[in-house]
Amino acid sequence: MPSAFRHPKNLSEWIELDYHERPRGLKRWKRLLVWGTLAVCLAGAAVAMVLPRGSRMVQAGPLTLEHNMFNDDCARCHEGAFQTAKKLAPWNADAHAVPNRACVQCHDGPPHNLQIREEREPACAGCHQEHRGKVSLTRVGDAHCVGCHGDLANHRKSGAEGLKFQNIHAFNDDHPEFAVIRESIKDPGQLQFNHKAHLRGKLKSAPNAAEVQLSCVDCHRPDEAGRYMEPIRYDKHCASCHPLTVQLTGDFKAAGAMKEWLDRAVEEFNKKPAPHDRPEVVRGVLRERLLEFVQEFPVVAGEKPGRALDHLLLPRARSRPPSDVEWQSTRQELVKTIDRLMFVEPQKQANERLLLQGSCRVCHVEDRRTAAGTELTALPVFKPTNVPARWMAHARFNHERHRMLDCNECHKAGDSDKSSDVLMPALRSCQQCHTPKAGARHDCVECHTYHARPLKDPARKGMTINECLGR
Repeated sequence: MPSAFRHPKNLSEWIELDYHERPRGLKRWKRLLVWGTLAVCLAGAAVAMVLPRGSRMVQAGPLTLEHNMFNDDCARCHEGAFQTAKKLAPWNADAHAVPNRACVQCHDGPPHNLQIREEREPACAGCHQEHRGKVSLTRVGDAHCVGCHGDLANHRKSGAEGLKFQNIHAFNDDHPEFAVIRESIKDPGQLQFNHKAHLRGKLKSAPNAAEVQLSCVDCHRPDEAGRYMEPIRYDKHCASCHPLTVQLTGDFKAAGAMKEWLDRAVEEFNKKPAPHDRPEVVRGVLRERLLEFVQEFPVVAGEKPGRALDHLLLPRARSRPPSDVEWQSTRQELVKTIDRLMFVEPQKQANERLLLQGSCRVCHVEDRRTAAGTELTALPVFKPTNVPARWMAHARFNHERHRMLDCNECHKAGDSDKSSDVLMPALRSCQQCHTPKAGARHDCVECHTYHARPLKDPARKGMTINECLGR
């Protein structure tokens, strides 16, 4: 038989209608638990604030590695209390959580461009936001850049007058072609070089040497930072294949064993190339080497071997005139000197023609100006090579990060047979990888810097270590 308590008519008899007015243990424990937890949290926060490194508990996030030394010194940058809260009010637009003077204590932040029209001084922390952990302070979002570069005319003091650049919103959208390609900039270098001949053909470093196949990295090497290429140097990159050879010519006056001895000396002389220097230096070195050679081996001038010219005996001022014997000795020395000069001068002129009129003109461009002096002493004048160290001075690049690529993918050097070719990559070469689809970074700061380095203050801050650490 069903229970009476389950019948609807008996419901009002077993329900206690005043149950909500009676105290219950669970409600008391809930109140104690809430207030107890709050007290424990406040006490823990108070204790943590006085412990070493306790200030990190209230940070928005960890500091970058560069500022890690200031993790426990909030006042190093945050000079005023509650500045962050004041920024929420629209009438406190000039309030900065970190004022610029806190940044320039250590950093020099020159302006981006003197043409920028600023209503107020830009805040360093407006672009360089801290408390983002490992995110670099210099990794600024594109919005900070295109805010001005998307409408340049309205952000310049002179408006659109003299504006050379177009508005840019994204690298893969409306970024202009690189200036070196867009403006068809000519190579200012005065050096004759054929990339195709060096990369496509097999070369010999010497007449009897084996053929070698050159590649770009044989000459173009990144610097220690891996960013830009080291300058090309003749002694390091060219001399092994293009030595500045000197040659002693003629039939020297010797026979038998003396002839073999002299031939070996001539061979050793010819092995040492001339210096890669100004024509006047080359002439001086040649003259000095030839004089030393003829003094060590006077047989080439028709003398008996073993007599080196230590000094030239000339009549000196004395109380009496030189005797006939003394004068005859001096005359013989003069004849020998003339004989030696008669050997040196033709050899010097022959080698100057070989070098200055031959080898040097293979690479260097001669300036048609005539050097001072007579026709006998006149030297050619060569233009400075003037090879640019950097072509894209307003952009950053790191060759080390692109080392997996073939150089010809961007520079197209294998097809260049003219010295005037500018082998810088075009915009489309970069956009193949630096795009959202390919995945390589394509934000503005990947290639460009904001602060203009030429406007940087060269003066040092002069801080001590304790001042730098805020002690």
